[in-house]
Amino acid sequence: MTEQKDDSTSQSFTLVVEIVSAKNIPKRKAKPDPYVSIFYQGIKKKTTSKKSEQNPVWNEKFEFDLKGTPLQHSDVIEVLVKDYENIGSNKLLAKGLVPLSQVISYNFLKYQVDLCDSDNNKLESTQLIVNLEYKCPRNAVISKQATKSNEMEDLSLDNLTNFEDKLIRRHDAKIRSNKLQDFQIRIKIFQARQLDGNNIDPMCQIKCYNLSKHTKTLRSTNSPYWNEVFFFNFFGICQADLFDKLIEFQVYNSVNFLKDALIGSFKIDIGFVYDQFHHSLINKWILLADAQDLMCGAKGYLKVSVNVLGPGDEAPPNLESSNDDDIESNLLKPPGIDLRPATFVLKVFRSEDIPRMDSNFFQGVKSIFGSNETKKELVDPYVEFSFAGRKVQSKIIYNDANPEWNQELKIGLKFPSMCDKVAIAIKD
Repeated sequence: MTEQKDDSTSQSFTLVVEIVSAKNIPKRKAKPDPYVSIFYQGIKKKTTSKKSEQNPVWNEKFEFDLKGTPLQHSDVIEVLVKDYENIGSNKLLAKGLVPLSQVISYNFLKYQVDLCDSDNNKLESTQLIVNLEYKCPRNAVISKQATKSNEMEDLSLDNLTNFEDKLIRRHDAKIRSNKLQDFQIRIKIFQARQLDGNNIDPMCQIKCYNLSKHTKTLRSTNSPYWNEVFFFNFFGICQADLFDKLIEFQVYNSVNFLKDALIGSFKIDIGFVYDQFHHSLINKWILLADAQDLMCGAKGYLKVSVNVLGPGDEAPPNLESSNDDDIESNLLKPPGIDLRPATFVLKVFRSEDIPRMDSNFFQGVKSIFGSNETKKELVDPYVEFSFAGRKVQSKIIYNDANPEWNQELKIGLKFPSMCDKVAIAIKD
């Protein structure tokens, strides 16, 4: 009788998620007691909480048994950073998504999660580092495993520290399929800002491989709003041929549609877009420049969304675009262009007669959980300063309707900035 090998273990698929550390976790009135919850396929796991710590280190690992089913490129992990409360519900401090498409290719990945707050405002200074490990049977290893060993040193993600690095992660090292397929590229042109020139009639032309389309012409504006969608269909073409081709955005002044009518342009290759989460760039600002003279700087800014859809791919849901988008960190620049760093400084001195925000009932609750305090002004004011999607806040002055801050609030930006609005709010 021949001995049959039990290969049940060889067909196991496991995802290991290690929550490493975080930096600059936002605080409310006091330092938080942060912990991380992760959700995958309806399963929840969470770390321990760290007492009064804005830069916690966990180094805690969690395993997800995939029940014999391999990871899919569309799979994501939801991450929530919360403040542990002894009384009442835990407060959400930050949230984010971790796409798993890259770990399928490399089996191990060090990833910095892009976090936002409960209002979907991006937390630029907050960092969360996770390690992802994908354990799968040998016969499930993808075809490029042979070349992977020679490239592991170059493909190491240990030095990934910012969003741009993650976007430019050597998509040219990927092995493209030679199978003939059908693709559709969807491009939405939202608007442009600060276009170069006076009394111009702007029009945007999109060149996608060997196809070309353009928007309508808007009269006498430097900040046109088009909100138009274009579809480019390619039939019977392989990834290797299509993904090396370019998508070019060109904005013209159509008053004089001649050689010198080009205001600015931007180029990006199709494969770069396909390698992003959901094969898409969503609500991205791109910097328009003169390809012949990059030293001239920015010629304007264009907001676009691009989706590259292959067989079986679904378009991502439409995300509402807000004027409060973090423009500076959501900007794609052509090589050779660098904007000057600058700092927006707001000096906050004092305020008078801020209205009472808490009710008398809440004062009674405070007296139960607090000390034998005398009745005070029921307002804890602070100033919130917003510009280009970024927010900073002043210190909190407790129980004072006439606070004095005498403080400077600073927001870093790139000059010239696209944002032309400043929001200042006093909150309790």
